Amino acid sequence: MPDWSQATVARPRAAERTAAPAEEEPELELEAPLGPFVVIETEEPARPRSAAAATVTPLKTPVILPEIGAEESAEAQRETRQNLTLAERILSRTRGRALSPLQADLAGKIRGFARDARAAAREGDWMRARSLAEKAQLLSQELARAL
Repeated sequence: MPDWSQATVARPRAAERTAAPAEEEPELELEAPLGPFVVIETEEPARPRSAAAATVTPLKTPVILPEIGAEESAEAQRETRQNLTLAERILSRTRGRALSPLQADLAGKIRGFARDARAAAREGDWMRARSLAEKAQLLSQELARAL
């Protein structure tokens, strides 16, 4: 460990200025050369040359569905259809009406859940379809109370 007992504070000395004749500093002018401008035209990206490469469709991501029995699947389908029917019936009452911002938000969410439920049903995921349809139906009941 260093011994700091004999340390002192030192300050730098300012350099002395010598009196020099006052000369005007030259004024610098910056000029950017204005030459001819180059216009670069870009082309569209190259397209595949072979017909086989152009017709290749991307693979869908696999969907993992829970294994459910025939009875449970039939029940989920029935509940999905029932909940979607109820939700759409209440949504139909809003057509042609001026809705408050809260009501419009609820109607938008109901439409979104119903759309997603139909998409899940088309994919055969009846458990997800039932869950989404139930959410749409519950929100539609809230909307009916707000009408």
